[in-house]
Amino acid sequence: MKRLFTLLLIVTFAVACSNNDTPNDDPRFALENTSISGGKLTGKPMLFDGGEMLTIDQTTQNLHSDSEVQFGFEKNGEALDLKIYEPHFSPDMPENLRIQIMIPSLSYTGHDHEISFSVKEIIPKAKFPNGWIDYPKYKITDLKGEILDTRCKITFTCAEKYVVSYGGRLLK
Repeated sequence: MKRLFTLLLIVTFAVACSNNDTPNDDPRFALENTSISGGKLTGKPMLFDGGEMLTIDQTTQNLHSDSEVQFGFEKNGEALDLKIYEPHFSPDMPENLRIQIMIPSLSYTGHDHEISFSVKEIIPKAKFPNGWIDYPKYKITDLKGEILDTRCKITFTCAEKYVVSYGGRLLK
């Protein structure tokens, strides 16, 4: 398990560093983050893209990459809601199973244009036609994340099976 997690971190770091870091390399991305000020969310939602979600299936040891997923953050009182838009954790998951997942009411700490958050275990919600419903099948454990100005990094385990890592950039 430790070897898998280390491998996932190395691959995520390589993917995150492989992006061209020239500020004007892609007009879709923000040059600064106005959604965080003094370590607090301002109320303006954030959406991150331009990265990959890497998943290691702990059962098969297979590595899967999803470049279509987006991660969003919204202020929820003094906490934040993390939304994962249409994640695909495994090549075995049917394409039509892409749903939205929300991890609600995460406490966070921060300073300047940076925040960090973590939680040991939480039941996420999934968006269905009749609204957001608790989705214990996708229980999230060992969630750790940070937003460093216009960059986002997140790691967690989903469904006690998928070790997940994501790195992305803030969209305008």
